[in-house]
Amino acid sequence: MVGRVTSSSQSARETLLWLKWADSDYQSARILLLQGLLVQGAAFSNTAVEKYLKSLFAHRNLSIPRSHEVAKLYQLVKNQTGSDLDLNESYLGLLEKAYKLRYPDDAADGFNIALNQVRLLVELDRTVKKIIERFHIVRTDRNEKIMLILERAMQAKDVSVLTNNVALDPSLGSQLFASPSHSYDFRRHKGQIYETNYVTEKVSDGPDYAMEGFAVVSDTQFNVAYPPILQDPNSASVNGLAQVRVPEQPNR
Repeated sequence: MVGRVTSSSQSARETLLWLKWADSDYQSARILLLQGLLVQGAAFSNTAVEKYLKSLFAHRNLSIPRSHEVAKLYQLVKNQTGSDLDLNESYLGLLEKAYKLRYPDDAADGFNIALNQVRLLVELDRTVKKIIERFHIVRTDRNEKIMLILERAMQAKDVSVLTNNVALDPSLGSQLFASPSHSYDFRRHKGQIYETNYVTEKVSDGPDYAMEGFAVVSDTQFNVAYPPILQDPNSASVNGLAQVRVPEQPNR
């Protein structure tokens, strides 16, 4: 589905609004992820993808669903438009979980998540590229194509969009995945919240984002999801994973 949207139509104006809002969140997400702020970057990734998906509804002049659930929005797009858009549903599910971390104290017992800087950044870029390449937007008064964010970034050499953008330059992938990156694990276990930020030596590129964060070994020991570079004296390598020891909680 490639849409030709004219600037004179109501659907075009609404589509361009959603794209503008999505672009701002996309750039914010990239800046945060590049700085290693994974929880915040993942939350903005969710809202960016949400708004890009809603731009597809606007383009088709369909009612915009009131939902932040990007996996649900993706399915609605496919069901209502017959689109052949192909996004990574495991990644969309991770973004939905990450969005809940805006209020971590609301997490139910057993809730857990694992985030990695490189994997989040790469899949965000791939997802955005797949969505916005569905559009061909022109100004009818000038018969002039309106450039979308990736084209604008390449023209302006905008580092906020171009830095480590594997979707635009796949040759960056092998070095990026083989380089150290930030990771974050979170779990609510028996009423307690556990979280850790750590540096990962390297990660693999793959479709599965349903990694278990802080997998329980015991009430005070947890395995983190990604291979770490161990620097914390309270961490130790166990069978190729990292085991993080947390202090016993005092009796209340």
